[in-house]
Amino acid sequence: MGAANAAPASAVCARFPQVHLLLETIKGPGPARNMGAREARSPVIVFLDSDSVADPDWLAVVHRTVTARPDCGIFCGDVRILPIDPEAMNAVECYEELFAYRCELMIEKFNFAPTANLAVRKDLFEAIGPFISGLLISEDVELGSARPCPGP
Repeated sequence: MGAANAAPASAVCARFPQVHLLLETIKGPGPARNMGAREARSPVIVFLDSDSVADPDWLAVVHRTVTARPDCGIFCGDVRILPIDPEAMNAVECYEELFAYRCELMIEKFNFAPTANLAVRKDLFEAIGPFISGLLISEDVELGSARPCPGP
């Protein structure tokens, strides 16, 4: 769904009384993720990029995976490209389909998990510390390097 077709976040969140929409005024994913992590009341914090579309059972899969692996604190889920037209992918979509967000490979080869689809136990997040603010660096490097496990 393109941004022009998406309902405003406030309208979507209003349908779920247990959801609280927060607004971070400092630009960048780090400050927004830090605010969400501070406000989280669950023992597990889940990050999903703003341009991602989760499967309907995504949170149930995250819950099952985290529950089954008490030995692991960070879980990286699969990230797939959602092309505008699956029958005629553009060059950027083709490139990202082949090379971007290969989470299992990133974990195996680089011991790193991107926060595009990530679950982390809150106590571990607090021990590692907040994301670095700003847009000049990859703010998820320190957290993503804390021995991730393949997951949801």
